[in-house]
Amino acid sequence: MKRSTLRTLGDLLDTLSLDWVLIGALAANRYRTAPRLTQAVDLLLADAGPGLAELEDALRSAGWDVQRASPEAELIRLRHPEHGIADIEAILASKTPLDESYIEHWATYWDVLTTWHSLR
Repeated sequence: MKRSTLRTLGDLLDTLSLDWVLIGALAANRYRTAPRLTQAVDLLLADAGPGLAELEDALRSAGWDVQRASPEAELIRLRHPEHGIADIEAILASKTPLDESYIEHWATYWDVLTTWHSLR
């Protein structure tokens, strides 16, 4: 994922006056010994409210596939076919203390629980 792609995405989110943070693979790069590319951008939104529909429309217009992790859309996953997943291995290698129940909850949601267990 190019920095310019993230900058463009951040500009769009800021234009819509949404509070957000990057999570998932790109955020995991903070804890990796060597960064890696990913095809997904995971965001945590704070109180998107009525701006959510506008956000989804704007993202889809820009070519992003938008998947809500919850009906309230606190978490969304974005994929773009033009922009270029070993996250679990890298996080475990960092030896950072982890909240296992939280991880298992989201590993189940994103359908990577089997991978998580096999690597643990």
